Amino acid sequence: MTEATEATDSTPDAPTDGPAGWLARWRERRRLRSPRPRRGPALVQIGITDRCHYRCLMCTAHSPLVAARFPPEGERPQMERGVFDGLLRDLVHLGGTQQIDFVGIGEPLLHPDCLEMISAARGAGFRVGLATNGSLLDGERVQGLAALGVTKLHVSINSGSEEVYREVHPNAHPGARRRILDALLEMNAYCEREGIRRPRLALACVIFKLTYRDLPGLVESAAEVKATDVHFMPMGTTPETQHLALDPEEWQEAREIMREADRQARQLGMTTNAPDLLALEQPGKCREVYARIPCYVGHEFCLIFADGQVRFCCGCDLTIENLNDRSFREVWRGGAYAQIRRQALALPRTKRAPAGCACFGACPHWRQNVATHERLQRPPQRPLIPPKRLQFVGDGDFEKVGASFLRYFVELGGLQPHHRVLDVGSGVGRMAVPLTRYLDERGGYEGFDIVPAGVEWCARNITRRHPRFRFQLADVYNEFYHPEGKQRASDYRFPFPDGDFDFVFATSVFTHMLPGDMHNYLSEIARVLRSGGASLITFFLLNNESRALLEAGKGTVSFPHEREGCRIADPETPEALVAYEEAAIRAAYQERGLTIIEPIHYGSWSGREHPLSFQDMIVARKR
Repeated sequence: MTEATEATDSTPDAPTDGPAGWLARWRERRRLRSPRPRRGPALVQIGITDRCHYRCLMCTAHSPLVAARFPPEGERPQMERGVFDGLLRDLVHLGGTQQIDFVGIGEPLLHPDCLEMISAARGAGFRVGLATNGSLLDGERVQGLAALGVTKLHVSINSGSEEVYREVHPNAHPGARRRILDALLEMNAYCEREGIRRPRLALACVIFKLTYRDLPGLVESAAEVKATDVHFMPMGTTPETQHLALDPEEWQEAREIMREADRQARQLGMTTNAPDLLALEQPGKCREVYARIPCYVGHEFCLIFADGQVRFCCGCDLTIENLNDRSFREVWRGGAYAQIRRQALALPRTKRAPAGCACFGACPHWRQNVATHERLQRPPQRPLIPPKRLQFVGDGDFEKVGASFLRYFVELGGLQPHHRVLDVGSGVGRMAVPLTRYLDERGGYEGFDIVPAGVEWCARNITRRHPRFRFQLADVYNEFYHPEGKQRASDYRFPFPDGDFDFVFATSVFTHMLPGDMHNYLSEIARVLRSGGASLITFFLLNNESRALLEAGKGTVSFPHEREGCRIADPETPEALVAYEEAAIRAAYQERGLTIIEPIHYGSWSGREHPLSFQDMIVARKR
């Protein structure tokens, strides 16, 4: 059984400052208060099969302890391809859906059309997640999933050791756990070899008598395969499996183990859901939450079972309608769904949960509901836009350029809301401002620059509103911006420890650096990145195509003067504009253990058509 999982991916929020923020919030409030929303759910989880080849002891559907209550595996439902294709068409038509997760009562990879369904979902423009027990993963299959562009892989390994794995999975072959980890390592190697983005990987474990003391080993395994997340899942019970659940004394011990595992994971650059799970253990936690705020899940989420049942959420037993009877579009906008949405939105007033829902017990969506409600209630603030006299970094609209790069950070660089971020050359916060709306309470931002006025403005305006965003002056000499600087850029050591960041970016920095300075900064970026972390850096890159375009007079800038290791636009102010041979930059990345994620995203500066931006962008991952 592969459990339905919480949404862990986020996208940049709409603007929250100024008139645009007022309008965005008004529209979102109207959408989330309508019982018949025009847009589809942001996240859809689909169980494409109820069949599973594993017999996990704690499973409520496939454990050998409950086998007598269910039909044989071969008779259990699988989603028909026509039903899936119709669902996909409806989601495209409705709009608003960002991610589809393949989950369910069974093992998704047992469905004969699983990979084709994933390919269809990716082709329709959705991000795709897959929840699996991992036992069917091998080198060929993980390469196929990565090549298809799966963005999230959730592997329920349910153990921290081979011994416990065998106890939990009595019909597993010897060495099965090791083979799963080896397959994930092969996936990482394949992505690095091919220069493609790795799926966001989570290792998961159901917490019960056999597993709760094995959590430290789970975290170690997650670090080995370079996972980004570790998920702890509470055990669902049946009369036959109740004896496997933790008693109060064991729960007390499990809480301390989870807290230590969470600390251990964070030190290794991973996140866990332990804080949220432990919060649910507080008596009356969800009742207290929904006494204050509505439930928005009926607008943002949907769970669909293999037999076509449409469920309100993964924390309730409430079936709305069935896709074998009506299309998803009709169900989503139908009267039955509207009635339940009204009940969920009225929770603070009525104090009554929809029938079959766990709103006042262990709601799996309480954290997302709190975040949505706070976003809607957030008072508008004056826009964080520096005065024109301080906008010394680049041309273009301050807000639009920042929003565009945030999209590049997320879509190209794999930036996640919980990441710790370094902005090399933070300027006047053009990149920091949109990040304040994206990074969550688990994330953090550090920025440094050589221009005192820019650092002062950011600290006074951005840090004051967002204390997790910190700025500091780099005491680096520059004839124009910081003539009092005491260090050379070629000798400057970033004021952060090794492996401190998940994501580092430098925009319009290396385009103003001569070789000695540039090579040192690239080395420092590699040093402060954690293993598996990503960087996005902009350049002017010279290759056969860009040179031909420049010679044809199509470029907006040119570099007629040669210096050792680079070309420049103006010999009197050599750092005004600097270009590098692409081959030399590729070699520099390789020397520093940075693998370029192909393709390089070339800019418009040389006259190329259909560019993403003005400068060339290189996204890379640290080995």
